[in-house]
Amino acid sequence: MNFLITDLNIKLDGHKLGFIKNLIEYIEKNSFTDVYHFLVNNSEIFHISKSNSENVKIYTLSEKEQSSFEKDIRFLEKTQIQWNIIEKYTAKLAINHLVLMELDPYQVAIGKKKTNFSIAGIWFRPYHRMQPENDSLLAKFQFWIYKNQKRITLFFALRNKNLLKVFVLNDEELPGLPKNKRFVYLPDPCFQYPQLKDFDLRKKYDVPEGNLILLQFGYIDERKNSENILLALNGLEPEISKNITLLIIGKFRENYEQDLLNLKNLSSEYQLVTLDSFISDSEMESTFSQSDVILRMNINFYGSSGVVGNAANHNKPCIVSSYGVMADQVNKYQMGKIMDPTDINEIRNTLIFYFKNPQNRIIDGFKYRESHSAEAYAKTLLQV
Repeated sequence: MNFLITDLNIKLDGHKLGFIKNLIEYIEKNSFTDVYHFLVNNSEIFHISKSNSENVKIYTLSEKEQSSFEKDIRFLEKTQIQWNIIEKYTAKLAINHLVLMELDPYQVAIGKKKTNFSIAGIWFRPYHRMQPENDSLLAKFQFWIYKNQKRITLFFALRNKNLLKVFVLNDEELPGLPKNKRFVYLPDPCFQYPQLKDFDLRKKYDVPEGNLILLQFGYIDERKNSENILLALNGLEPEISKNITLLIIGKFRENYEQDLLNLKNLSSEYQLVTLDSFISDSEMESTFSQSDVILRMNINFYGSSGVVGNAANHNKPCIVSSYGVMADQVNKYQMGKIMDPTDINEIRNTLIFYFKNPQNRIIDGFKYRESHSAEAYAKTLLQV
């Protein structure tokens, strides 16, 4: 059987590249008779090496193919061009089963006609857990329109009977979705990379010995809720504040790093450290390992995050928003605390709790790691 596994929109602002690389490693470690073709976008920021396995074939878009959808065009036109490229490869390689590492962009194209190959894909932006931004009639009306647009788009894609599986990342309960066997739970994998030898987080960022280290990691913009976290830190008493360090590490939205630096109250004594850069997987592992508490209190974010898996890898507690998939996972596996991400007092009190109770800075992430292993993820994703 011939598989085509594709992501034509890989960037380094999440785990998309890790999703592909770990699938390749999983296939290489096992004796499969099927052939797995991987198709990725052409980019200067990442490279996937040729595999030594006869069952793994790597393809990168040509510059002509890449440029065909990089011009200034509407979203639907861009995704249709990408879909045409994918279909071209399915024909050329005699593909039996297509795995879309991101289903969302292609829902309209999938629904237009039945394909001669079966399809499965990861649905990253499901509608079923979303909520209005506030209780105003306008917000509720706008949400109603948005949710129904997403619902109609998905069910248009489901018209194609060869769309066999819609993988919903890390959502075991699937609340609010119709009872349909095509909706499938997919564990968000805990990828583990080697740590850097002799790496000292405190030395690198000049963090005083004994300071509580809070970590925010990933692509940094307004959704990360850094403003409310800084406001909570600004309100701490000096004897606590001076013993806390907030590390914000990742690529920042343009000008956003300075916005956050300006928000820090000059009279507050906590240490604020920012790094506007992506770091290697090994440095990421070392950073999580040597931090104390992981912050993931995103606003209006209802899906999964690999940050929770990174924290579980190193038995570090997470503080996450009180809604969506992450709240369910942190609750179920007892991996930290959940809270209203807009409640500054609640954030402040939780930070004080972890400061005063160092014994609570260690959690048992084993059960989460076991059920969310790279193998569990790969096995589920590659089933037809």
